[in-house]
Amino acid sequence: MKLKRLSIGTFNLYNLNEPGLSIYTDKTGWSQEEYDRKIEWTSRTIRLLQPDIFGFQELWHSASIERALTQSGIAGDYDLIVPENADGKRIVCAAIVRKGLMISEPQWIKRFPEKFTLKSSGDDPQTPAITVSIPSFSRPVLHFSVRPREDHEPIHVYVCHFKSKGPTKVFQEDWFEADGALYKKHATSIGAAISTIRRTAEAAALRFILTEQMKGTRTPVIVLGDINDWPAQQHRQHPDRAAALSGRRFSWRRRCQPLHRSDPAGIPQHARCLLHTCPSGHHGVARPHSGQRGILRQLTTTGVDVRWHDGQQ
Repeated sequence: MKLKRLSIGTFNLYNLNEPGLSIYTDKTGWSQEEYDRKIEWTSRTIRLLQPDIFGFQELWHSASIERALTQSGIAGDYDLIVPENADGKRIVCAAIVRKGLMISEPQWIKRFPEKFTLKSSGDDPQTPAITVSIPSFSRPVLHFSVRPREDHEPIHVYVCHFKSKGPTKVFQEDWFEADGALYKKHATSIGAAISTIRRTAEAAALRFILTEQMKGTRTPVIVLGDINDWPAQQHRQHPDRAAALSGRRFSWRRRCQPLHRSDPAGIPQHARCLLHTCPSGHHGVARPHSGQRGILRQLTTTGVDVRWHDGQQ
């Protein structure tokens, strides 16, 4: 294969599960009518965009994405990457990859790297020691390799979905119940802090994996998914959190262009680690239009083209 153009998309499916199955605290889940509308929207989006690589987040059941892909009419063009245990009991990351591109078996990374450490004794006399003990990703990161061109190295692809910004529910914790009158007033702020720490740790752990793979090499890497932040807009407001994943150095000389002219993605033109995210309606390039709200709330898609301009067409 010797592609001149590689298109990439990311799609938050907004809790795509089979009808009647529970979704978190919602015991009845989607009605059949709601489910049919979600499948129709998902299949239409796949058919409209048809990227070479399409990463998915918030998938609960493999049968749901299989049905949407079949209904799109182009299932024969793609390999579907879904974990075997996607049976509607938890959300997973998944993907479709145009046939002939994938050259490795997919893996879902659950545990943080063994040597990854978030611990400090304090870098000045006024700073107390800190230890963050989080051993794994909330949602396993999907990893696989593709080879768009035989005369280039394989590209490693990561599909991720970090912890949301919603405050962690702490009311069932032992320490909360021991003094509920006190902690009830602070549940939101404490829960938000825990979510932020968890999400930032996940970003740093994935960055650790990427750096180990890229440092001192020419290995190209693509990261896409829902990180529940938008780095291109958050650098000035939250530089540490955004940089934890995206980093500041880009050297993979491939021109990155938005898939649609209406997509104002701030993707670096020379990007080795191509970070493109689905911000789930919170930030960035993929806020849903008013007509997409309601049952399709937060169901957003974004995409980019990667074109080769290195004289090897």
